Amino acid sequence: MKKLKRIVGVILAAMTLAMCLSISAFAAETPKGKITIQNKKSETHVSIRDKAYKAYKVFDLVQDDAHETYAYTLNAAFTGLFSDSGFAAVFPDAEVDETKTSTIYNFVSNLDTAKDIETFANYVYSFATKTGSTISPITKTAAATADSDIETAVFDDLELGYYLIYGEGSPLDNSTKTVVTACALDTTTWTPNKNDPTTGAYEITIDVKVGVPTVEKKIVQNKGTATENLVDADSANIGDKVDFRVTSEVPDLTGYTEYTFKMTDTMSEGLTYNNDMEVKIGTDKIENPATGDTLYTVVSDTNADTGITTITVTFTDFYNLITEKPYAQGTAITFDYSANLNKDAVISPDANPNTAKITYSNDPHTDTTNDSADDTVNVYTFELDIFKFAKDTDPKKPLEGAEFEVRKNGATDPIKFVKDGTAYRVADVTETTGTVTKVVSDANGNISIIGLGAGDYALKETTAPKGYDLLEADINVKIEPEFVNGALDKLTAPATGASYALLADNAGIRTEIENTTGTLLPSTGGMGTVLIYVVGGLLIAIAVISVTARQVARKKQ
Repeated sequence: MKKLKRIVGVILAAMTLAMCLSISAFAAETPKGKITIQNKKSETHVSIRDKAYKAYKVFDLVQDDAHETYAYTLNAAFTGLFSDSGFAAVFPDAEVDETKTSTIYNFVSNLDTAKDIETFANYVYSFATKTGSTISPITKTAAATADSDIETAVFDDLELGYYLIYGEGSPLDNSTKTVVTACALDTTTWTPNKNDPTTGAYEITIDVKVGVPTVEKKIVQNKGTATENLVDADSANIGDKVDFRVTSEVPDLTGYTEYTFKMTDTMSEGLTYNNDMEVKIGTDKIENPATGDTLYTVVSDTNADTGITTITVTFTDFYNLITEKPYAQGTAITFDYSANLNKDAVISPDANPNTAKITYSNDPHTDTTNDSADDTVNVYTFELDIFKFAKDTDPKKPLEGAEFEVRKNGATDPIKFVKDGTAYRVADVTETTGTVTKVVSDANGNISIIGLGAGDYALKETTAPKGYDLLEADINVKIEPEFVNGALDKLTAPATGASYALLADNAGIRTEIENTTGTLLPSTGGMGTVLIYVVGGLLIAIAVISVTARQVARKKQ
């Protein structure tokens, strides 16, 4: 009997050990998954480095050894997900019984449009983070990789399941603000080894579901011609039209069901908007609301105190406009418009700036927005000073009353001016009366002209100072600015001798123009009278002598 007990004891001990070994082996073989969140900064224009990413396991998953069948069950932490009133509000027509796994599986697997999947992901996020929720996420911090353009947040040693992951990023052009990534739903699925398909791992890589629009502001030179050019700074005459272009792009709309997209342009007091906004997505012209279309609105407002004009272009329903076409992420969005440099323009070295920004949605779960960093271009206009003096005088004698017409780049018509104090300002397009086409030197021989852009100018003297010869040839001067990084760097002085100089602080140029006076010409009338007087005198003398001689002769007789 004792021997039997010993045998039974050994058997039981062996069975217990076998069970323990079996349980240990099963535990050791329980598969684990890995999810890598990957961000390529050059594509998203966002950095996720040092940002927290959170993962919620919504469904538990069991796969067979062949990795061909899947069994999902709702994670106990998400009990109530489908019976919550919020679910019925978002999906009023859904028929889901949370006690029946098949109805849950059918509902999720039948979400066949990106918009439906994103709506569900956003709902899951709101459920997991609502007030009073006890659902705890797994949190990882994103870090940079060896490739400076790539950043990753790695979730490893995960139980197999269907996960919701979300996080934040910082726009590269405005790191003080954040942008929320769209919720990503994905399964820790089996990925075979490329070199040995019999091996593999439950690993997936998810690209960051976030992207912010960029903004670039440019001045368009020679718009619509073969020599069209985009620059950050340029110059113009007062009254000239300046063409502008703001370029952005279609952002990543993943996770959104509606999206705010707005362009705001701020023009300085020296610029007058021409109400000629044209919007394109790709090569498609989006019709102006003035035609009765309501795809976007344009509002222009000028502050009565500052003279600053703000132009706002707002898409009415950006999300549907983009997704119905559809337009691919990265497709260019362009805003073309113009302004005239007006009489309030400041003169160099100060600029007349024009600034643009984009306002965009930054969170799929709320209606909050971010502004991009401002992008500014500068328009300059310059001064031309003329000093009129008498040749061969030291010190130089100033000449008053010299009149000039000014023509730019070989134009037939002279430039029109308005007398502004002691200076002549180039007239803007609104000034049709009270203008002059001649500038006149003052008592100090000076003429100050303001509001000239880069170019070649011909100064034609139409009236010379009193007592001085009229110039037979035009005086040619050139304004030649150089810009660096969107700002005026310097003016270049052409090699035209001592008569050409630069004004202080690159405000413009100064030229000195001399006039000559002639000597008194000989008078033919004056010499003729002298000869008459001389000849007359001689004849009288001869007559007197003759008469006297005759009288003397008579007395002798």
